[in-house]
Amino acid sequence: MQIKATILSILVSKNLQQQKTYMKKKKQSILLLFWLFTYWSSAQDIHFSQYFASPLNLSASETGNFESDFRLMANYRNQWSALGKPYQTVALGADRVFFLHSQKLSGGIYFAHDKSGGIDLSINQLLVSAAYHPSFSYNNFHVGIQFGWVFKSFDKSKVTLPEQFDNNQGYFNSDLMHHETYQENANYPDFNLGISWSRKLYKFEPFFGFAMQHVFYPKESFDISNNRLPQRYTWFGGVNYNFTPNVDIKPMYKIMYHSDAREYLAGVNVVYTLKQPWFKIEKILLGGHFRDPINFKPDATIIAVGAFFKNIFTGLSYDLNVSKFKTATQYHGAIEFSIIYTGLKTKNEFSTIPCNRY
Repeated sequence: MQIKATILSILVSKNLQQQKTYMKKKKQSILLLFWLFTYWSSAQDIHFSQYFASPLNLSASETGNFESDFRLMANYRNQWSALGKPYQTVALGADRVFFLHSQKLSGGIYFAHDKSGGIDLSINQLLVSAAYHPSFSYNNFHVGIQFGWVFKSFDKSKVTLPEQFDNNQGYFNSDLMHHETYQENANYPDFNLGISWSRKLYKFEPFFGFAMQHVFYPKESFDISNNRLPQRYTWFGGVNYNFTPNVDIKPMYKIMYHSDAREYLAGVNVVYTLKQPWFKIEKILLGGHFRDPINFKPDATIIAVGAFFKNIFTGLSYDLNVSKFKTATQYHGAIEFSIIYTGLKTKNEFSTIPCNRY
């Protein structure tokens, strides 16, 4: 009996030790995931796979970069729904063109709302922008500025910290005391810049642009620390090629750097003009894009479709996740909807043609 009791005691002790080791690893894993979430939520801004359909989010220089009087736009993105609570983003924008002594100017307003993660981290942006669009020797330039306010918040009741891990119960207990001091809300002013260029060359129209967000490193923190938001740099460009009278091919790219976060997007959109409108659809768009092709570490394959009505463009895209995370997501990524309404053009641009006088 004494030997059996000793053996039983050893087995119980070993089992308790295994449980403690397991809970310690679990605690470390949860803590690691918490810090990873904190890192990624602060390192990445709101962005869309259909960046070509969200011009005011792409660059301040895209304010008024269109051929009509005004433009209205909306975007919606739903991501990671396969993992439980999805990450959702909604954006609304409007811009208008003005002329001052034949010089093209424009102004715009942009609002975006993003909610992500288990603690309902919310980001609200309200930005106004202005741009100038000079032309020199068939070269079209676009220079823009963007200023506004950013509001961030999260649900404090859904946060669990390392000190709230209950060793007796083996799970996090939000009722336990902790010594962290933080606020549920943070806000700061933000300032962005952008410049872009395009030129018509027979059937080709190349375009390039550069944007800088968070120019003055705004203070962003939920605690008393003096954390500064790093600048974000975005390069974008491509070429619009009029392949046939009915087909336009538009290869394009976007490169974004924000702190240690990187995003590379490259792909092509093909727009086909229907010979006869079909249910009032005049053009259709088919696109294929790839995220992170430069690193040879593919993150997502993006399939896009769209339809052009008289003054309306509607787009739908889906991110097919092909990264190492595909096992958890079952290849599911994000779905996006976009719509752009472009008003009529009432300002005629006249060209002076020299001729003989009689």
